[in-house]
Amino acid sequence: MKMYHHIPKIEGYTRKQIISFLRIKLLTNRDWRIRALNMLFNLQTEPEKYDYITKEDNGIGFTKIDSLKLNTIVRKIQRKKEISIDDEKYLKIKIPRYAAQIARFSNKTKLKEALDNYFDYLKKDETNLFKPNNRKIKEAMAT
Repeated sequence: MKMYHHIPKIEGYTRKQIISFLRIKLLTNRDWRIRALNMLFNLQTEPEKYDYITKEDNGIGFTKIDSLKLNTIVRKIQRKKEISIDDEKYLKIKIPRYAAQIARFSNKTKLKEALDNYFDYLKKDETNLFKPNNRKIKEAMAT
């Protein structure tokens, strides 16, 4: 189920831009993944946290498929234990899939600030990765 309609409106950004930004950050930044994991864990009901099983189909917290593994990883982090490379890979795959939910429950002001910084960086990108370097593309964009 697409939850784009539940994503907060942030002035200057489409919902798809917000989701894409969050997915990129969650894929590339471990700190963001860990914070998102903790956020999702805290959104679960108390029985879900305790039993490591998603019991309610409310679109909040972990899915039934991810619940056991993600709850286990959260508990390791809470006990200050190292998580394995396999756990890190699992988080890298799974957590970006929760981008809509993360957007829905994030602080709008901080999210807008992060979006502004990210898109400002892309506009100033010195490597020209995001700028057309083909004359025909430039001409087509100019018209």
